[in-house]
Amino acid sequence: MRFLNFLEYHWCRSLKGRKVSDWTHIRFLEIAENLKHPLKAITRTPSTSLAREVGVCPQQGRLFFQSAERSGLEIRPLLLFYGTLAFAKALVVGRNQQSLSTLPKSHGVWDVSSPNACLTELTVRIGSSGTFQRFNDVAAQLNQFEYYDQESMPQGFTLPASGSAQLQNFQFTLQDILSRIPGLDRTYRRTFREPANVESLSIQPVLQTRPSGSCESMTASYSLTALVFWNSFKNGGIASLC
Repeated sequence: MRFLNFLEYHWCRSLKGRKVSDWTHIRFLEIAENLKHPLKAITRTPSTSLAREVGVCPQQGRLFFQSAERSGLEIRPLLLFYGTLAFAKALVVGRNQQSLSTLPKSHGVWDVSSPNACLTELTVRIGSSGTFQRFNDVAAQLNQFEYYDQESMPQGFTLPASGSAQLQNFQFTLQDILSRIPGLDRTYRRTFREPANVESLSIQPVLQTRPSGSCESMTASYSLTALVFWNSFKNGGIASLC
């Protein structure tokens, strides 16, 4: 019961204040001609046929998510899963400039739950090939550490995440996954009465004192007030950077 309350609370919070215009940017990317310029900026200009294939993916994802908003809690996870899968395909096809027909036919994750497993014990195993692996290998290279410097200017650097080869054969329960979602850590602790496997990272400028006693802000010199590092999922967590 605590787990169902956990899901319901965060679903309602995600819908709070949502406006119809929330899907405006997604709808824009469903049109082939609108996709050509942004795709050209990151790779090259796609053909019209390929741009249409990319555009179909966010459209499917949006429709699944909108259906989930109107559906009962019992079937929302399935709709959200297929919606997320559609968005993942959009990134893979657009970034790699490959047709949807070249994607693996499997998801790449397998249900290995025991027959009598309760909801939080539902378990998936990461396979060697599938849509999940294609998506992960693209998204892993886009991961960035972003922050503001002492002049309040946005800065950042690439911080690649684990590739799919490193995740092969790992198994995760639904509770494991929830424990690694940034922003859910407090609710997770209250629900499951144990620490979450996610931590925040805070960066603050260091001030260097001059001989005269005045302080000088040091460029690119920072104090890590909290630093938690995991070797991908192997040691149990993902750092939430903020």
